[in-house]
Amino acid sequence: MTAAPLDVYSRISALEFVLEVMLANQLAGMSEEVSERFKRDLVSRPSHLPPRSGPVDAEVFQELERRTTADLENFSRKVGKREEEIRATFAQNR
Repeated sequence: MTAAPLDVYSRISALEFVLEVMLANQLAGMSEEVSERFKRDLVSRPSHLPPRSGPVDAEVFQELERRTTADLENFSRKVGKREEEIRATFAQNR
């Protein structure tokens, strides 16, 4: 991998981790019911192509939608796991 894509990938990975921790911490402060509803909602949102001129290739859109859904499901799982860890830590400190 060349330097530019590696730099972009590392920054995206770092930002994803920060978002994961921040969201998990926020969700851990909510009731489990509200948290689960939020995570289901997050995954169920449709993806959108960025605005561009010209016709939209249906196969490209379907692939983008599939990948976005898979990424959101994976992110939601990671957030849920971290949220459980935070809730367990809160429970131990009470």
